[in-house]
Amino acid sequence: MISAAARRLLVPNWRRLLTIAVWLGAAALLLWVVLNVPLADIWRTLSRLTVWQIVLLLVINAAVFLLFGLRWWGLLSALGYRVPFGHLVLHRLAGFAVSYFTPGPQVGGEPVQLLLLHKKHGVPMSAAAASVGSDRLLEVIVNLSLLTVGLVITLGGRLTADITGPWLLIPVIVLLALPALYVVLLWTGRRPLTRAARMLPGMRRLREPLDHVEQQLVALFRQSPGAVLLALAVSMLSWV
Repeated sequence: MISAAARRLLVPNWRRLLTIAVWLGAAALLLWVVLNVPLADIWRTLSRLTVWQIVLLLVINAAVFLLFGLRWWGLLSALGYRVPFGHLVLHRLAGFAVSYFTPGPQVGGEPVQLLLLHKKHGVPMSAAAASVGSDRLLEVIVNLSLLTVGLVITLGGRLTADITGPWLLIPVIVLLALPALYVVLLWTGRRPLTRAARMLPGMRRLREPLDHVEQQLVALFRQSPGAVLLALAVSMLSWV
């Protein structure tokens, strides 16, 4: 007869296989990035910089990531969960690393942040999703606001002289209005995603988790406006 220990060795450990597959996929993506990066051009550019200029660039980039972590830490604290600041910075960096390989504007690492909060620090998934969602929501609002200002400055006088000028702003303004409107609805106590889940048959399974997340978001925007304003200020500072 086969012992229990031998049987465990013979039966595939699916969790271990999945972990190996994920790491192999990450290694393949990293190799693909390295092969497609113009390393010679990068080296020529860096060789023109002095040591103090390279150090300054590293310090500025580190400061930006610290600010990203500070914004997330403030929102999570306002929701009632204290997580060490340094851990959040590393979790945010892990999410950013995943987002680097996914299509779109640095989106895709949010599930990693959720899992790290839940597994490492015991934060409930609804609160973790509310913290990550509010963090990204405020970041998008600030980014699109500055993009709108930049377009206005770039177009300059062509907004009136060129008929195509104003039309360039319309899609940006619409994109800016959507997250801003969502924040306003949350601030007034409404839960639009939960309501949509109740109305649409295909979203019924998401109704309960969405309701829990939006309850957290409503509490955040209504009861902790100071934390929200601080998060907006940190977002502006990161741009500076």
